[in-house]
Amino acid sequence: MPGANTCAHQRAFLLSRTTQMAKFKFGSHPKTFHHVVKFKTLDGVQQEMKVEYNFRTRSQFGEFFDKMRDEATKGRGGAELTDMSMSEIMEATRANNGQYILGALASWELEDDLNAANAQRLADEYPAAADAVMEAYRKACLEGRLGN
Repeated sequence: MPGANTCAHQRAFLLSRTTQMAKFKFGSHPKTFHHVVKFKTLDGVQQEMKVEYNFRTRSQFGEFFDKMRDEATKGRGGAELTDMSMSEIMEATRANNGQYILGALASWELEDDLNAANAQRLADEYPAAADAVMEAYRKACLEGRLGN
């Protein structure tokens, strides 16, 4: 049947036209985006934390990172890490990670409010969670994707 083959091609053509991906437009990015951050606690329990990140372009992320680095250096008074005690390094790291998290997130779904003190507390009490939040944000901004 010569007509059956033609009908199949017509159906395939029509199907391909209706399933085309939407076009994107430069400058039309979202203000924020959501993600579920996964991490393990010290006792090996898998945890999840829903977060809403602030959108940044690659260049905006570079500026954000430079600001975080400069503030970290200022916070140490210009001291090199090798000149600091372990407790001074941990305090500086906790504060810096807290500021990074606070700048990266628009919101989080935790019982405690998103603020500087709680962002620092997350970095201090759950460093794996803080690392996961920061790494997912870095990947989203620099690679334009989340997950694997």
